[in-house]
Amino acid sequence: MKIYEYPDKESWPDLRGRKRELIGEENTSFLDLLRRVNEMGNKAFPMDMAATALTKAEMQSATASVDNMLRQAVEMARRNLFHYFSTQLEDLKETQTSPDVLIRQRQVPIDTIGIFIPYAEKPLFSDLIMLAVPAHIAECREIVLCTPPAPDGQVPSSLLYVASVLGITKVFKLNAPEAIAAMTCGTENIPRVHKIFAPPTHELRALQVLVNPIVPFFMPWGLSDLFIIMDETASVAFVVEDILLQIQSAELATVTLLSVDKELLLNIDRNLKERKNTLPAHALRNLEHSKSLLMPTLESIVDYTNEAAPQYVEVMTRYYMGVAENITEAGVVLMGNYTTLSAAHYVAGINRYVPFTGQGHAANALTLADYMHNATY
Repeated sequence: MKIYEYPDKESWPDLRGRKRELIGEENTSFLDLLRRVNEMGNKAFPMDMAATALTKAEMQSATASVDNMLRQAVEMARRNLFHYFSTQLEDLKETQTSPDVLIRQRQVPIDTIGIFIPYAEKPLFSDLIMLAVPAHIAECREIVLCTPPAPDGQVPSSLLYVASVLGITKVFKLNAPEAIAAMTCGTENIPRVHKIFAPPTHELRALQVLVNPIVPFFMPWGLSDLFIIMDETASVAFVVEDILLQIQSAELATVTLLSVDKELLLNIDRNLKERKNTLPAHALRNLEHSKSLLMPTLESIVDYTNEAAPQYVEVMTRYYMGVAENITEAGVVLMGNYTTLSAAHYVAGINRYVPFTGQGHAANALTLADYMHNATY
C-alpha cells in the first residue's frame, strides 16, 4: 500500500477518488426479457430453467446435511439481528392539528417482498439473514426468494437452511435477469412482488436501473471503503486480517489506513506484502487502490474521515471514545482494538447494508422502515 505523508488538504479530494464504473450500460436484452415475461409468464423462460418453487421435500433433504456449528451460527446471527431491528419499531401517535381535525400515521408492512441472492463460491446465506429478518419483524405477508443454482444444478444447502429457519417457502432457482423480471412482472408460479432486495453486484446494478421505475429495488451501490484509524496501541495482526477481509469482500472494496505513526504503517505494509501471493485477482486490484495516510494530528485524521464519509471506520487508538465521538459522517464506527469488521458483521448483530463511501453525508442504512410504508389517516 502506498504511503502518503502529510498530504495537503487541497489534495484530499484526489486521494479519495477512484475511477470506477458504478452504473452498467443499458441492458436491451433484459428489457426484451421483461416484456416477454410480462406477456408470456413462465413460457418466457428457457425449457431447462425451472420456474417452479422448490418442494418441501427438496428443502428438507438439502438442509439435513447442515452441521450443528453452522446451525448455531445462523441462530446467533438471526437472534442478534432480530434484537437490532426490533428497536426500530415505532409507536406512531395521533396529532390534533385543530379542534376538529385528528391525524394519525400508521406503519403498514409491504405485503410481498422479493429477495435475490447471487451465486457465490461461498454461499451468501448471511445476506439472506440480513435481508429477511427485518421482513419478519415488519410482518411482511410473503417473502419470495430467487437464487441461481450452483454448477451442480442445486441450491446450496446452507442457503436453503436459512430460508427454512426464516419460514421462506417460495424458493426459485433462477439466474439474475430471469429472477428480477419474474418478480417484477409476476408469472403463473412466481408472485409479483412490491419491492426487491439484493446484495450489490455489477450485474444487478444494471438491472436495478431499469426496474426501479416499476418496482422499488433496494440495493446500495458504490465503493466500499474501510477506514482504520490507528496509533501504537493497535494490533498489527488484527489490522492486517481486517484489510484482507475487506479487499476480498467485494469487487470494489478498498482500505484507507490513517495514523500519525509512520513505523506502524510501514510494519503493516511489510505484513501485507508477505500475504499478497495468496490473494485472488480482484483483491489485488483493491489492494492497489488502497492507501496509507501519515497525518500530522488526530484532528486532521478526523477531518479527513468526515469529508470522505466512508462506509466503515475502525478506531484503534488509546482514546478511541474521544476520537469516535467526533466522527459524524460514516455508516458504521467500530471502537476499540478488538471491535473488528468481521466481528461487527457476523457477531455483534449490526446491519451491514449501510451507505457506501461518499454517501454517508445524507444516506441511511437499511432499516425496518424499508419494509414498511406510512399511511396517514
